Amino acid sequence: MYEIGQIITKEQHIDFANWCAVNRPKMSTEPVGDGTYRIIETPVLPEPEPTRSQMHELRKQAYAETTDKLTLEKLRLQAIGQWTEQKDDEYIDRIGALSAEIKKKYPFSHKITPADQVGQGQE
Repeated sequence: MYEIGQIITKEQHIDFANWCAVNRPKMSTEPVGDGTYRIIETPVLPEPEPTRSQMHELRKQAYAETTDKLTLEKLRLQAIGQWTEQKDDEYIDRIGALSAEIKKKYPFSHKITPADQVGQGQE
């Protein structure tokens, strides 16, 4: 019904907005003058990089989902006397590998951004 580049009137604009919301959410309009609008493709904006504090939370969550489970299993097996040196070596290797994966997946620099300062109450 509507296409990129099409010029619509002010009266059609409301119908277009309703149609677009249901059918083509990646379309919008820009005014061209005299109460008319051109249909344009809505640009896809890149996701902003997470702040240092957000990245810290992502890492914390990743550790909780992976390494913490291994540590709890280790503690349980130690408590019932079933923890061995071989299991300890495997545990250390696995924790090291998971930690490296998490740090690679959720890197953060040592720079503090304005968003970090606001999050820390340093406006």
